[in-house]
Amino acid sequence: MTSAKPMDTAWGALIDAPKAERESQMKQRYTELAKLPEDQRISKLVEMARAEYTLVAEKLREFAISRYESWLLLDPEAARQIARDYDTAMLQMNSSAAMHRVALAQTLAREFDAEARERLDSIIPEHFGTFAAEAQARSKVLGRPSKNRVIEVEE
Repeated sequence: MTSAKPMDTAWGALIDAPKAERESQMKQRYTELAKLPEDQRISKLVEMARAEYTLVAEKLREFAISRYESWLLLDPEAARQIARDYDTAMLQMNSSAAMHRVALAQTLAREFDAEARERLDSIIPEHFGTFAAEAQARSKVLGRPSKNRVIEVEE
């Protein structure tokens, strides 16, 4: 007899809260998690990720945007710590969830303005860093600036 893996259902239920409330609660939860010892923090993040990845695709996308928005509200070092530990937690998820997460992160980069993407790149460069480079390369190939790039004009 196998037992179900622990899941933080309250975390997944945040998808039903209004966006501002959801992001506020996420920020509060992440702030509390940042104070825990690493092993406890990762264990909690695994339970949270399990709940998150039970959401249907569109809800997961919305949830992930809020997760990234809440990371932008954190102290930068706390955000980097949570992101690193989230990556570690995702290693305990099935490969399908982990691959889905990387693809989702790369497509979600387009949802953020240049300043937010730059800040997210400093938190999770393995996901958001590639988007900036790809956008620049695309603009060179197409011979026109990317809409996601700041253009400097010399006077």
